[in-house]
Amino acid sequence: MQQKRLLIIFGGMSEEHEVSISSAHSILNAVDRTRFYPATIGITRQGQFIKDVNPSALIANRASITSSSPKWLKDDHYWTAENWLAMIADSEVIFPVLHGPAGEDGTIQGMFEILGKKYVGSSVTSSAICMDKSVSKDILVHAGLPSVPYFYFNREEYRVNPSEVERRAEEFGYPLFVKPSCMGSSVGISKVKDKQDLRQAIMEALIHGSRVIIEKGIIGREVECSVIGNEFPRASEPGEIVANAEFYDYDSKYINDNAELMIPADLPAATVEEIQRLSIQSFKLLQCSCLARVDFFIEQASNRVIINEVNTMPGFTPISMYPKLLIHQGLTYQNLITELIELALKK
Repeated sequence: MQQKRLLIIFGGMSEEHEVSISSAHSILNAVDRTRFYPATIGITRQGQFIKDVNPSALIANRASITSSSPKWLKDDHYWTAENWLAMIADSEVIFPVLHGPAGEDGTIQGMFEILGKKYVGSSVTSSAICMDKSVSKDILVHAGLPSVPYFYFNREEYRVNPSEVERRAEEFGYPLFVKPSCMGSSVGISKVKDKQDLRQAIMEALIHGSRVIIEKGIIGREVECSVIGNEFPRASEPGEIVANAEFYDYDSKYINDNAELMIPADLPAATVEEIQRLSIQSFKLLQCSCLARVDFFIEQASNRVIINEVNTMPGFTPISMYPKLLIHQGLTYQNLITELIELALKK
Protein backbone atom coordinates (compact mmCIF):
# COMPACT_ATOMS: atom_id res chain seq x y z
CA MET A 1 0.00 0.00 0.00
CA GLN A 2 1.38 3.39 -1.03
CA GLN A 3 1.81 5.82 1.84
CA LYS A 4 -0.33 8.93 1.75
CA ARG A 5 1.33 12.25 2.50
CA LEU A 6 0.05 13.46 5.88
CA LEU A 7 0.76 16.98 7.13
CA ILE A 8 0.40 17.68 10.85
CA ILE A 9 0.02 21.39 11.65
CA PHE A 10 0.32 22.53 15.25
CA GLY A 11 1.28 25.36 17.59
CA GLY A 12 -0.57 28.53 16.65
CA MET A 13 -1.20 32.02 17.93
CA SER A 14 -3.71 31.15 20.63
CA GLU A 15 -3.03 30.70 24.33
CA GLU A 16 -3.37 26.96 23.78
CA HIS A 17 -0.03 26.85 21.93
CA GLU A 18 1.60 24.44 24.40
CA VAL A 19 -1.48 22.20 24.48
CA SER A 20 -1.26 21.92 20.70
CA ILE A 21 2.42 20.92 20.88
CA SER A 22 1.61 18.16 23.37
CA SER A 23 -1.29 16.92 21.22
CA ALA A 24 0.89 16.91 18.09
CA HIS A 25 3.61 14.98 19.93
CA SER A 26 1.13 12.21 20.80
CA ILE A 27 -0.40 12.08 17.33
CA LEU A 28 2.90 12.10 15.43
CA ASN A 29 4.22 9.22 17.52
CA ALA A 30 1.05 7.22 16.82
CA VAL A 31 0.85 7.66 13.04
CA ASP A 32 0.83 4.34 11.17
CA ARG A 33 3.97 4.78 9.05
CA THR A 34 2.95 1.88 6.79
CA ARG A 35 -0.04 3.93 5.60
CA PHE A 36 0.99 7.56 6.03
CA TYR A 37 4.16 9.55 5.51
CA PRO A 38 4.02 12.40 8.04
CA ALA A 39 5.53 15.85 7.82
CA THR A 40 4.99 18.81 10.14
CA ILE A 41 4.44 22.54 10.09
CA GLY A 42 4.72 24.46 13.34
CA ILE A 43 3.01 27.83 13.64
CA THR A 44 4.72 30.36 15.90
CA ARG A 45 2.84 32.61 18.30
CA GLN A 46 3.41 35.41 15.76
CA GLY A 47 1.79 33.41 12.94
CA GLN A 48 4.90 32.29 11.04
CA PHE A 49 4.76 28.83 9.46
CA ILE A 50 7.90 26.72 10.03
CA LYS A 51 8.43 23.33 8.41
CA ASP A 52 9.74 20.11 9.97
CA VAL A 53 9.21 21.15 13.59
CA ASN A 54 9.68 18.27 16.02
CA PRO A 55 7.08 18.52 18.82
CA SER A 56 8.93 15.97 20.95
CA ALA A 57 12.04 18.17 20.97
CA LEU A 58 9.97 21.19 21.88
CA ILE A 59 8.47 19.33 24.85
CA ALA A 60 11.90 18.12 25.97
CA ASN A 61 13.17 21.70 25.90
CA ARG A 62 9.96 23.19 27.35
CA ALA A 63 9.90 25.51 24.37
CA SER A 64 7.38 27.22 22.13
CA ILE A 65 7.70 27.26 18.35
CA THR A 66 9.86 30.14 17.14
CA SER A 67 11.42 31.15 13.82
CA SER A 68 14.92 31.40 15.32
CA SER A 69 15.50 28.08 17.08
CA PRO A 70 17.72 25.96 14.79
CA LYS A 71 18.31 23.61 17.71
CA TRP A 72 15.03 21.88 16.93
CA LEU A 73 14.26 23.19 13.43
CA LYS A 74 15.86 21.76 10.33
CA ASP A 75 15.84 25.20 8.71
CA ASP A 76 16.57 28.37 10.65
CA HIS A 77 15.85 30.78 7.80
CA TYR A 78 12.57 32.63 7.37
CA TRP A 79 10.13 30.45 5.47
CA THR A 80 8.08 32.32 2.88
CA ALA A 81 4.38 31.86 2.22
CA GLU A 82 5.20 30.25 -1.11
CA ASN A 83 7.17 27.54 0.70
CA TRP A 84 4.52 26.51 3.19
CA LEU A 85 1.65 26.85 0.72
CA ALA A 86 3.51 24.47 -1.58
CA MET A 87 3.98 22.03 1.31
CA ILE A 88 0.25 22.14 2.11
CA ALA A 89 -0.65 21.74 -1.56
CA ASP A 90 1.63 18.70 -1.82
CA SER A 91 -0.09 16.94 1.10
CA GLU A 92 -2.93 14.48 0.57
CA VAL A 93 -4.50 14.99 3.98
CA ILE A 94 -3.93 17.45 6.82
CA PHE A 95 -4.32 16.99 10.56
CA PRO A 96 -4.58 20.50 12.05
CA VAL A 97 -3.86 19.84 15.73
CA LEU A 98 -4.71 23.43 16.61
CA HIS A 99 -6.76 24.48 19.62
CA GLY A 100 -8.50 27.80 20.13
CA PRO A 101 -8.68 30.95 17.96
CA ALA A 102 -6.95 31.00 14.56
CA GLY A 103 -6.91 27.20 14.50
CA GLU A 104 -10.11 25.66 15.79
CA ASP A 105 -12.42 28.51 14.74
CA GLY A 106 -12.71 27.94 10.99
CA THR A 107 -9.93 30.29 9.89
CA ILE A 108 -7.31 27.75 8.87
CA GLN A 109 -10.06 25.37 7.72
CA GLY A 110 -11.06 28.08 5.23
CA MET A 111 -7.54 28.07 3.81
CA PHE A 112 -7.68 24.29 3.38
CA GLU A 113 -11.02 24.62 1.58
CA ILE A 114 -9.62 27.25 -0.79
CA LEU A 115 -6.67 24.96 -1.56
CA GLY A 116 -9.00 21.98 -2.03
CA LYS A 117 -7.33 19.88 0.67
CA LYS A 118 -8.80 17.12 2.83
CA TYR A 119 -8.40 17.69 6.55
CA VAL A 120 -9.29 16.14 9.90
CA GLY A 121 -12.02 17.97 11.77
CA SER A 122 -15.14 19.99 11.19
CA SER A 123 -15.91 22.40 8.36
CA VAL A 124 -15.45 26.17 8.38
CA THR A 125 -19.05 26.70 9.47
CA SER A 126 -19.09 24.11 12.23
CA SER A 127 -15.67 25.10 13.56
CA ALA A 128 -16.68 28.76 13.78
CA ILE A 129 -20.02 28.01 15.42
CA CYS A 130 -18.60 25.68 18.07
CA MET A 131 -15.70 28.00 18.88
CA ASP A 132 -18.13 30.80 19.74
CA LYS A 133 -20.00 29.65 22.84
CA SER A 134 -22.66 32.34 22.50
CA VAL A 135 -23.57 31.26 18.96
CA SER A 136 -23.46 27.51 19.61
CA LYS A 137 -25.55 27.84 22.78
CA ASP A 138 -28.15 29.92 20.93
CA ILE A 139 -28.46 27.14 18.34
CA LEU A 140 -28.69 24.37 20.94
CA VAL A 141 -31.37 26.27 22.90
CA HIS A 142 -33.35 27.07 19.74
CA ALA A 143 -33.37 23.34 18.93
CA GLY A 144 -34.72 22.56 22.40
CA LEU A 145 -31.62 20.82 23.74
CA PRO A 146 -30.98 21.18 27.49
CA SER A 147 -28.36 23.87 28.09
CA VAL A 148 -26.85 25.81 30.98
CA PRO A 149 -28.67 29.14 31.59
CA TYR A 150 -26.51 31.95 30.17
CA PHE A 151 -26.34 35.41 28.70
CA TYR A 152 -23.59 37.29 26.88
CA PHE A 153 -22.46 40.83 26.18
CA ASN A 154 -19.63 42.66 24.42
CA ARG A 155 -16.91 44.94 25.67
CA GLU A 156 -18.70 48.15 24.72
CA GLU A 157 -21.97 47.10 26.37
CA TYR A 158 -20.10 46.47 29.59
CA ARG A 159 -18.23 49.77 29.37
CA VAL A 160 -21.46 51.73 28.90
CA ASN A 161 -23.54 49.94 31.54
CA PRO A 162 -21.55 47.62 33.80
CA SER A 163 -24.18 47.68 36.56
CA GLU A 164 -26.83 46.19 34.26
CA VAL A 165 -24.53 43.33 33.25
CA GLU A 166 -23.67 42.65 36.88
CA ARG A 167 -27.34 42.78 37.87
CA ARG A 168 -28.24 40.16 35.26
CA ALA A 169 -25.37 37.97 36.40
CA GLU A 170 -26.51 38.10 40.01
CA GLU A 171 -29.96 36.89 39.00
CA PHE A 172 -28.35 33.46 38.49
CA GLY A 173 -27.08 33.45 42.05
CA TYR A 174 -23.61 32.32 43.07
CA PRO A 175 -21.52 30.50 42.10
CA LEU A 176 -21.49 31.40 38.41
CA PHE A 177 -18.96 31.13 35.62
CA VAL A 178 -17.52 33.97 33.55
CA LYS A 179 -15.93 32.97 30.23
CA PRO A 180 -14.52 34.47 27.05
CA SER A 181 -17.01 33.61 24.33
CA CYS A 182 -14.35 32.38 21.89
CA MET A 183 -11.69 30.44 23.77
CA GLY A 184 -10.99 26.85 24.74
CA SER A 185 -9.15 24.74 27.34
CA SER A 186 -10.72 26.81 30.14
CA VAL A 187 -8.46 29.78 29.31
CA GLY A 188 -9.77 32.97 30.88
CA ILE A 189 -12.58 31.24 32.79
CA SER A 190 -13.36 32.22 36.37
CA LYS A 191 -15.62 30.62 38.95
CA VAL A 192 -17.22 33.53 40.78
CA LYS A 193 -18.52 33.03 44.30
CA ASP A 194 -19.52 36.58 45.24
CA LYS A 195 -20.12 40.07 43.87
CA GLN A 196 -16.68 41.25 44.88
CA ASP A 197 -14.99 38.92 42.37
CA LEU A 198 -17.50 39.38 39.52
CA ARG A 199 -16.04 42.54 37.99
CA GLN A 200 -12.49 41.17 38.15
CA ALA A 201 -13.63 37.96 36.41
CA ILE A 202 -15.29 39.96 33.63
CA MET A 203 -12.14 42.02 33.07
CA GLU A 204 -10.08 38.80 32.97
CA ALA A 205 -12.40 37.32 30.31
CA LEU A 206 -12.22 40.51 28.23
CA ILE A 207 -8.45 40.10 27.99
CA HIS A 208 -9.12 37.07 25.80
CA GLY A 209 -11.82 38.50 23.53
CA SER A 210 -14.40 41.20 22.99
CA ARG A 211 -17.42 39.13 24.06
CA VAL A 212 -18.06 37.47 27.41
CA ILE A 213 -20.57 34.79 28.37
CA ILE A 214 -21.84 34.33 31.92
CA GLU A 215 -23.37 31.00 32.94
CA LYS A 216 -25.26 29.83 35.96
CA GLY A 217 -23.15 27.54 38.13
CA ILE A 218 -24.50 24.00 38.00
CA ILE A 219 -23.99 21.94 41.15
CA GLY A 220 -23.46 18.38 40.06
CA ARG A 221 -21.24 16.01 38.12
CA GLU A 222 -19.19 16.89 35.04
CA VAL A 223 -19.07 14.27 32.27
CA GLU A 224 -17.75 14.16 28.72
CA CYS A 225 -18.55 12.05 25.69
CA SER A 226 -16.39 11.43 22.61
CA VAL A 227 -18.01 11.38 19.17
CA ILE A 228 -16.36 10.04 16.02
CA GLY A 229 -17.68 9.82 12.46
CA ASN A 230 -19.10 11.87 9.62
CA GLU A 231 -22.68 11.32 8.45
CA PHE A 232 -23.23 8.41 10.86
CA PRO A 233 -21.30 9.31 14.03
CA ARG A 234 -21.01 7.08 17.06
CA ALA A 235 -20.67 8.12 20.68
CA SER A 236 -18.48 6.60 23.37
CA GLU A 237 -19.55 5.80 26.88
CA PRO A 238 -19.26 8.99 28.94
CA GLY A 239 -16.41 9.60 31.34
CA GLU A 240 -16.59 11.65 34.51
CA ILE A 241 -14.17 14.34 35.64
CA VAL A 242 -13.43 14.80 39.33
CA ALA A 243 -11.52 18.07 39.20
CA ASN A 244 -10.00 18.11 42.72
CA ALA A 245 -9.93 21.88 42.23
CA GLU A 246 -12.44 24.72 42.09
CA PHE A 247 -13.32 23.52 38.58
CA TYR A 248 -11.73 21.66 35.65
CA ASP A 249 -9.43 24.53 34.69
CA TYR A 250 -6.40 24.79 32.40
CA ASP A 251 -3.95 23.60 35.06
CA SER A 252 -6.10 20.56 35.87
CA LYS A 253 -6.37 19.66 32.19
CA TYR A 254 -2.78 20.04 31.12
CA ILE A 255 -0.32 20.84 33.91
CA ASN A 256 -1.03 19.40 37.34
CA ASP A 257 -2.66 16.14 36.24
CA ASN A 258 -4.56 16.20 39.53
CA ALA A 259 -8.01 15.63 38.04
CA GLU A 260 -9.43 12.12 38.20
CA LEU A 261 -10.94 10.72 35.00
CA MET A 262 -13.50 8.03 35.74
CA ILE A 263 -13.80 5.88 32.60
CA PRO A 264 -16.54 4.90 32.18
CA ALA A 265 -18.59 7.11 34.45
CA ASP A 266 -20.68 5.27 37.04
CA LEU A 267 -24.10 6.17 35.64
CA PRO A 268 -27.44 4.43 35.16
CA ALA A 269 -27.90 2.88 31.71
CA ALA A 270 -30.70 5.34 30.89
CA THR A 271 -28.45 8.32 31.67
CA VAL A 272 -25.64 6.91 29.52
CA GLU A 273 -28.08 6.46 26.62
CA GLU A 274 -29.36 10.02 27.02
CA ILE A 275 -25.82 11.45 27.02
CA GLN A 276 -24.94 9.46 23.91
CA ARG A 277 -28.16 10.54 22.18
CA LEU A 278 -27.62 14.21 23.00
CA SER A 279 -23.96 13.97 21.93
CA ILE A 280 -24.88 12.68 18.49
CA GLN A 281 -27.80 15.08 18.18
CA SER A 282 -25.65 18.12 18.98
CA PHE A 283 -22.84 16.80 16.73
CA LYS A 284 -25.25 16.66 13.80
CA LEU A 285 -27.06 19.89 14.67
CA LEU A 286 -23.80 21.86 14.74
CA GLN A 287 -22.64 20.14 11.50
CA CYS A 288 -19.55 18.57 13.03
CA SER A 289 -17.47 15.96 11.24
CA CYS A 290 -14.67 13.54 12.08
CA LEU A 291 -14.60 14.20 15.80
CA ALA A 292 -15.93 16.21 18.70
CA ARG A 293 -16.08 16.03 22.47
CA VAL A 294 -19.39 16.98 24.04
CA ASP A 295 -19.29 18.20 27.65
CA PHE A 296 -22.19 17.81 30.07
CA PHE A 297 -23.34 18.48 33.60
CA ILE A 298 -25.58 16.15 35.54
CA GLU A 299 -27.44 18.39 37.95
CA GLN A 300 -27.30 17.08 41.50
CA ALA A 301 -30.78 18.16 42.57
CA SER A 302 -32.66 16.80 39.56
CA ASN A 303 -30.26 14.34 37.82
CA ARG A 304 -31.01 16.33 34.68
CA VAL A 305 -28.46 16.02 31.85
CA ILE A 306 -27.39 19.45 30.58
CA ILE A 307 -25.12 20.21 27.61
CA ASN A 308 -22.23 22.52 28.44
CA GLU A 309 -20.39 22.82 25.12
CA VAL A 310 -19.13 21.03 22.00
CA ASN A 311 -15.39 20.98 21.16
CA THR A 312 -14.42 20.30 17.54
CA MET A 313 -10.71 19.72 18.18
CA PRO A 314 -10.36 18.35 21.72
CA GLY A 315 -6.98 17.78 23.30
CA PHE A 316 -4.97 14.71 22.32
CA THR A 317 -2.44 14.88 25.15
CA PRO A 318 -1.65 11.72 27.16
CA ILE A 319 -4.16 12.79 29.84
CA SER A 320 -6.92 13.98 27.48
CA MET A 321 -10.41 12.55 27.84
CA TYR A 322 -11.25 12.34 24.12
CA PRO A 323 -8.78 9.59 23.16
CA LYS A 324 -9.08 7.82 26.51
CA LEU A 325 -12.82 7.30 26.08
CA LEU A 326 -12.42 5.76 22.62
CA ILE A 327 -9.49 3.62 23.72
CA HIS A 328 -11.78 2.28 26.45
CA GLN A 329 -14.23 1.35 23.68
CA GLY A 330 -11.59 -0.93 22.15
CA LEU A 331 -9.63 1.31 19.77
CA THR A 332 -5.88 1.58 20.11
CA TYR A 333 -4.47 5.11 20.02
CA GLN A 334 -2.91 4.37 16.61
CA ASN A 335 -6.17 3.00 15.22
CA LEU A 336 -8.00 6.09 16.47
CA ILE A 337 -5.60 8.38 14.61
CA THR A 338 -5.89 6.22 11.50
CA GLU A 339 -9.70 6.29 11.61
CA LEU A 340 -9.76 10.07 11.96
CA ILE A 341 -7.47 10.47 8.95
CA GLU A 342 -9.60 8.05 6.92
CA LEU A 343 -12.74 9.99 7.89
CA ALA A 344 -11.06 13.14 6.58
CA LEU A 345 -10.23 11.45 3.29
CA LYS A 346 -13.87 10.34 2.90
CA LYS A 347 -15.42 13.75 3.56
